Amino acid sequence: MQSPLSRDECIKRLRESVGSQQIAESNKTVIGTYGENSFEIRKAISYRNRFQTVLKASFAETSNGTQLKCRLGISTLASLTLTGWLLAPVAVLLILLIFNDRSESVTRIQDVLLSFVPLGMLVFIITLTVRGLFLAKGEVPFLLKFLETTIGAKRV
Repeated sequence: MQSPLSRDECIKRLRESVGSQQIAESNKTVIGTYGENSFEIRKAISYRNRFQTVLKASFAETSNGTQLKCRLGISTLASLTLTGWLLAPVAVLLILLIFNDRSESVTRIQDVLLSFVPLGMLVFIITLTVRGLFLAKGEVPFLLKFLETTIGAKRV
């Protein structure tokens, strides 16, 4: 994205328009952090959503104003958490397979029932993820529109 404003003016306008992540400011529609060379923003919401869209950008001053290199997506913490959640059912299934003592008279029904534990975990994880992504629907255009309105940024 490209803004016709200087880097200092972009930072000034972001400071005025972006609320703190620590304090819920009722008049701010966007919260986040910003520095001299980069910022990270997300839509202010009244509930918790780990899969909320985050816009991370860095500033680079050019002869035409300021260039923004943007990345939109879920937070790094959410990505790591999701990876861990998806590996958990696999680990449980492996543990069940490794420690299942075949020498005892274990019935086939018990084996089948035990295999549903990781499957149930996986269904639960997928349901939470889909719900979180559904709640974040529409945040990408909202954040891009915020940058257009606040600092006059346009896609290049």
